[in-house]
Amino acid sequence: MKNKKILVMGLCGAICLSLAGFTYANALASDAPKNLASETENTSGVDILYHDTDGGQISVDGKNWVAEADYEKNNAAPDVQWWTADEYEAWMNEQKKEMESLIGTGDGWYDGQGVFHEFTQESVDAMMDSYKETLESIKKWKYQAMSKRDECSDGKITPEKFTEWMEAAFPNRKPKK
Repeated sequence: MKNKKILVMGLCGAICLSLAGFTYANALASDAPKNLASETENTSGVDILYHDTDGGQISVDGKNWVAEADYEKNNAAPDVQWWTADEYEAWMNEQKKEMESLIGTGDGWYDGQGVFHEFTQESVDAMMDSYKETLESIKKWKYQAMSKRDECSDGKITPEKFTEWMEAAFPNRKPKK
């Protein structure tokens, strides 16, 4: 039972990290105007948040506006735990050992359609490939962040541009005032 709980927690953690990676990649790929923010977990796939830069108001349709504080109270951003690449890699290695120990035991998981999947070497390898992609995303982001920091230190970009890049990389993070 303990192994199943650890596995479930590990899979949930991996899903959260994958979502964070996809959010980050989406933020990089987006050339949206400044008055648009990324979608949040509490909006549908077609809703876009509009920010009124002068009055601190938010709208999901561009017509009906609410105070930003009221919107955030009703649509709180998820509490995300950030890991370094080394921490994630250590977790990944623990998960691999745990999952490999479950091969052939009859243990497994249910997918979104209620179908049971038993642990096999192929399923463990597929999960590890997914984890490796997430690890590479973390390493890539770290490289980009350090490069931007160095550009700022060398005077190639302004501190404001560096801060703007950092805030765009973390759309659910509240900027420091």
